[in-house]
Amino acid sequence: MDPFEAAYNRALRFLSYRQRSEKEVSDHLLNKFPRSKRTAVDPQIVDNVIVKLKGLGFINDEEFGRMWIESRNRSKPRSKRLLRLELKQKGITEEIIDRLTTDGQRQSTDLELARKIVSKKISKLGNLDKQKIYKKLGGMLARRGFDWETIKRVIDEMLR
Repeated sequence: MDPFEAAYNRALRFLSYRQRSEKEVSDHLLNKFPRSKRTAVDPQIVDNVIVKLKGLGFINDEEFGRMWIESRNRSKPRSKRLLRLELKQKGITEEIIDRLTTDGQRQSTDLELARKIVSKKISKLGNLDKQKIYKKLGGMLARRGFDWETIKRVIDEMLR
């Protein structure tokens, strides 16, 4: 099997689990591809594999970003700021990130999202005093990337 075909098959296997960004596939092929006979994978081969996969529609950073945001909003909602950071780490360009986080993909604002998260969690904290509830909810929202203004406003509204 020639090196291109081996890299192509490896990339297809990697993509079979879930959708990936161009950077994820490239990094996987360059860093985790088995090196036989002590020869490194040629970056040119990786580039050719990426071009072929993009041409076939297996790699699409914009579609990946859209899917990532939808998935995050369903399973573990995060602030717009944290979503942008995650997408950047996945190798999505600033232009695509801007488009995805400002258009209809981001239906709810950070404030609405924080309210939704707090309303779910607050019922489980009912028997604690207000200060402990404030601390727990504040920490949870901070870990999810919300700024202090949003955190304070939402928790104050909910504890009134």
